[in-house]
Amino acid sequence: MIFIGIIKIGINFQVGWESLVRNKFRSILTLLGIVLGIFIVVVSVSLSQSIKDFMISEFKTFSGNTLIFMWHEPWIEKDDGRWVRNPIKDNFWLEDVSEVAERCPSITNATGWQPLDGRQVEFGNKNRNYFIQGCLVASADIFNWEMEYGRIFQQWEMDTSQRVCILGHKVRTDLFGRTNPIGQDVRIGRERFTVIGSLTSKATGLMRMMSGSGMDETVYLPIPTVGTYFMGKSDRWLAIFATAESYEQVDQAQAEIRALWRQKFGSDQYHNMGTSAEAIKFISKNTRIISYVLGGLAAITLIVGGIGTMNIMLVSVSERTQEIGLRKAIGAK
Repeated sequence: MIFIGIIKIGINFQVGWESLVRNKFRSILTLLGIVLGIFIVVVSVSLSQSIKDFMISEFKTFSGNTLIFMWHEPWIEKDDGRWVRNPIKDNFWLEDVSEVAERCPSITNATGWQPLDGRQVEFGNKNRNYFIQGCLVASADIFNWEMEYGRIFQQWEMDTSQRVCILGHKVRTDLFGRTNPIGQDVRIGRERFTVIGSLTSKATGLMRMMSGSGMDETVYLPIPTVGTYFMGKSDRWLAIFATAESYEQVDQAQAEIRALWRQKFGSDQYHNMGTSAEAIKFISKNTRIISYVLGGLAAITLIVGGIGTMNIMLVSVSERTQEIGLRKAIGAK
């Protein structure tokens, strides 16, 4: 019985193979529909997950998942939905950074961030337009700086508004090529600044979108130096970035900062706050939407491919109606 069953299977396989060979184009189309459907499903799932993992890893590379950022709002929304001018006109400045770091127990570090408009940066006969970024010593730890040449700022350079700078990777390659820029002077506006360091390439992918022109195309100066040479006292303003001790303490750190604001400004509604955890959740939510869209497209492709395969199978069976009837008439089962 087993031998007979094997023979039947062999005969069925032979008949099927002959049918495939006889209708090569039809067989290829059927196979193509199945392969494409499976391929699109696999690619859709993999692509959506890869986008999510890439964006989250880029954000964590930039600052980790314990980052808290704060800024002054020129307009605030009242309970009735009206927008009014912020009664607190003073922007954040260095003393506010110090208070966040010193008076909030769950905060491990804090820094200021002061971006300026593009400025001409010159070295020799080369000059390009780059963004100027004011920062503090703690910026290196908070934003995971990696030095290509030289060193980061020192506190005495901050305290005395020294004319020193750190170059982003592209600024260094544009102005100095492959040479070490340490000790060289670059001109920004009318002032000369001594290069004390340059960063490895940092602004790729998501970081390029988040930082405008990209961190690689930025010249970093001490914030007091920026205030002395580029801004008046009335123009002083900072965004504050701080890191909590752990991801679990981010909410506690926010509560401590808001308590500080209420004590200092009378209310916590005059300033805004966000966290990297919220940004990561936002990224995850959007990539989930992307995965739903890709999944829907994959499902449509599978349905269309399935209908095409069923049509080809139906045509194949219909063409063999007479053959099947003749075989059954002479005893085939």
